[in-house]
Amino acid sequence: ADDGTFFMEYHDFCENFTHFITVRMLGHKWDKKYFEGEWNVAAETAGGCINNPTWMKNPQLKLICPASRKIFISCMLEDGRLRTHHSYDYPASGVTVIRRNDNTNTLHETMTSRSEIASVSKFISNREASVSFTAEPNQPYTVIFSTFNPNIESKWYALVCSLGSCDVTQITQKKASTAPIKGEWVGETAAGCPDWNGWRMGIQYYLIVREAGEKTITLVQGRKPGDMP
Repeated sequence: ADDGTFFMEYHDFCENFTHFITVRMLGHKWDKKYFEGEWNVAAETAGGCINNPTWMKNPQLKLICPASRKIFISCMLEDGRLRTHHSYDYPASGVTVIRRNDNTNTLHETMTSRSEIASVSKFISNREASVSFTAEPNQPYTVIFSTFNPNIESKWYALVCSLGSCDVTQITQKKASTAPIKGEWVGETAAGCPDWNGWRMGIQYYLIVREAGEKTITLVQGRKPGDMP
């Protein structure tokens, strides 16, 4: 029958073919979500794999499931034929899944042990890389798409599939950082607010904002001996 099924001797296969591709079919029971982005040096999103100290700069997703779920994640690079009319060598790329210690929608920026890695694909020079694992109930994960080496640019397209419902969010916001400063108003530095002529004698700090975003400054006064609680 003309249904695409055929048979051949093994030696004929070896003489006529060098590669074969198996396709995994995911049925209607799988929940599918699509994402796309790029590794860009100027935007500082090309951090390389977790062997590099800049791995946290890669594009990241947060994944969490209400119950145990089978997860399949695929990351595909843009077609190299769009870049050149000649042969194209794809950069080694892959997918890394790390267990999170928090459930916030902020970038995963630290990892104390490789035991925090839930799953990782092979990093090979191919157009597509994929990983499968079983997500634990209510355990947040960070999914990182990266090339093996840093500072390599390319567009990527990702497919996240779960056998059942699962919450997947692309995250871009960094965790808030704090810079505690201690001081005291003594003598001329106790100059009061700008309503007073001597306000310039008060303690001053120079603040440089390097990234756009919400900033908060909090003043906490310490107690002196004998102050009422």
